This record gives sequence, structure tokens and C-alpha cells, in this order.
Amino acid sequence: MSLELINGLFYSSHKLEGIDNERLISETIRVRKEGNTYLSNKSRPHHSEVDVTHTFYEDVPLPEDVEQQFKASALTAINGLFGTESFNLHEVWGHYIPPLEQTMVHDHAGGKDIQLSCVYYPHVPENAGNLFFICEANGKRHTHELECKAGYLYLFSSDLLHYTPRNGSGVDRVSVSANWVATPQFRDSIVNDIEYSNPYWYFVGKSDIILHKDG
Repeated sequence: MSLELINGLFYSSHKLEGIDNERLISETIRVRKEGNTYLSNKSRPHHSEVDVTHTFYEDVPLPEDVEQQFKASALTAINGLFGTESFNLHEVWGHYIPPLEQTMVHDHAGGKDIQLSCVYYPHVPENAGNLFFICEANGKRHTHELECKAGYLYLFSSDLLHYTPRNGSGVDRVSVSANWVATPQFRDSIVNDIEYSNPYWYFVGKSDIILHKDG
């Protein structure tokens, strides 16, 4: 695990174990090529109106066994970071990008006041494109390129803008994205953390969130 703070941007990286990456990749590609996307079945929990900047065009459901593998491994990493049962999986999906395509700028903000998001890379083909974060710091906009590694999960604030450039690898690029919401117990600990001692505050900033104790 590593923690990075750059120009006001904070994220953590975690090596995941126990995931059949080859099956994850092949199943995501198979499902996508069969035409089963979240745009076609509108099954994402926060799905509403679709626009061309969203990623529903590339997002696909994961097979149940693949999803459960990812969930178990990711939760081990996330709970290890916070030292407690901190977050529950809100939604997870595979992300498929064929050669010469890209993921446009977007975020994962979904109206939850204590929420984190992540992306996991089962493989990183050469020239497939890294992950770029966009943040505001000291009145200026900064873009940070994260050099992705196979087998790693990257955890970040859900309202952090990000994108991936054109896939120049010549092969399909697959990743997994997920949104996590705080458990009731962890949420209470954050609400009452008047000294901002919990690592969660590094992700969202001490002044960037409004918490409601009765929400």
C-alpha cells in the first residue's frame, strides 16, 4: 500500500491478491462484445439520463464470481487502510476500452456524503493509456498522470475528475471501477472526528465536505 499527495490530490494504491485476472479480462470482453452494457440494460443504481460524456457506453456487468473475488480482495485492502470495517460496496462494473478509444473526463459523485471510488487494473497493456486525475489547488487546475500497474487498485475521492487517453496498445483494455459508501459505524466516527484524525480526510479535504449527523 502507498499513499500519495500531489498538488492537493490524494489517492492510495493497493496490491490486490486472490483475483483471477485472466478470467476477469476475458469475461469483461465477452460480455461487452455480446452487447450487454449498462447503456443497454440501464441497471446501474444511479443510472438516469445518459449523455455522451458518461461511461455507460464502456461499462459492463461483471459475472457474479468475478465480482465477489474483487469485492473480497478490495475490502481487505480498504479496511486495512482505515483499520476497521469502513465501507460497503455500492456498485461495481467492468470497463472496456477497445483500441483507439478513450474514457472522457468524468467523476463518480453520487450524492453520498461519505463515499470513495476506485479503479483496479487486471492488466496494463503497453501504450494503453494511464489514469489522469484533475484537481484544483492554489487557485490552479492541475493534471496528474498516474502510471498504472497490473494487479493494483487505486482509491480516491468520488468527486475527483479523471479520464484515460486513447488506447494505443492495439488490444482491448479492461479495468474495474467501483463506488464505496461508509458503513453506519464508520460514518458516525467521521461525523464526530472533530480533530480530523481519520485518514478519510486526506481523500476529501477537511473543508470540502458537509456532514449531517441526522442524514
